[in-house]
Amino acid sequence: MPLTNKETEVNSNNSISQLYKHRKTLLCISDGISMFTNNFTKYTISTLIPTVIVAILASIYSFLLLKYTANETFTFPNILQLNFTWIALVLITVFLVLYTCISYVFIEYSCVKKYTIHFQQMFMISIRRFHRVFLLYFINICTWVIMAICLYYISSKDLSEINSHDILNISVCSIASLLVLISSLPYKIVLPTLMFEKVGLIKGFINGYKLGLRIWIKNFKLFILLLFIKLIIGVILLAPVFVYLALFNSYFEALINGDNVYLSKSFIISYVVITFLIMFVLIYFITALNLS
Repeated sequence: MPLTNKETEVNSNNSISQLYKHRKTLLCISDGISMFTNNFTKYTISTLIPTVIVAILASIYSFLLLKYTANETFTFPNILQLNFTWIALVLITVFLVLYTCISYVFIEYSCVKKYTIHFQQMFMISIRRFHRVFLLYFINICTWVIMAICLYYISSKDLSEINSHDILNISVCSIASLLVLISSLPYKIVLPTLMFEKVGLIKGFINGYKLGLRIWIKNFKLFILLLFIKLIIGVILLAPVFVYLALFNSYFEALINGDNVYLSKSFIISYVVITFLIMFVLIYFITALNLS
């Protein structure tokens, strides 16, 4: 017997509520990874386009950033290189937001509601919800930039030469960093609330943030544990990049010393290709953990 619209809505709400049920920290991680692995093929196909674009742009961006940092002479004017670097960074952000939107739409319809949804439908729904995720990304980036500036200021001061004015500034920066950390953790709950609940942008943000504050301690434990796991995975996956960075460093030192050296095209291509593959895999690893 077909369900009425009201019955369908009730079942949908019950399915979504399963995402918010109480779980222990390790079970959150286990369920998040299981949701990803159980739907790996469909999920990978659904998110393949934005993932490939992000991985390509990130690999090219990292190489250009290295060369720009070293004030190298490019094959085309530096101003164009710099502009492309900023354009690549903006495009990476846009497609990461799109990837996030498609991910949550896939989870909502394919994993939770068990609906059959085609890529075109997911894409259109993602476009309609794009501004929600972009706004949250923007707020999150701003808060972490503030924290990074504060920590940089603190680390740049020589403790043996600080005066009373520096002590006051360091104290303010330390408090600001702590407040940023405390206030940013509830954002983890805001994103699924904005994506899953049929409410307005402001109300969805407030509802998600309130829920995040209520479970702040669990969020903090989950944040620390996931950070540790991500660091281990990141170090392992990025090991080849570290080797390339060491080679780049030797190359730049040789340039400074006036040696006649150059980067071969095969070296550049291999760096970009390996970085692309690492970024591609890393995106899905982080996604599996972030679903926790």
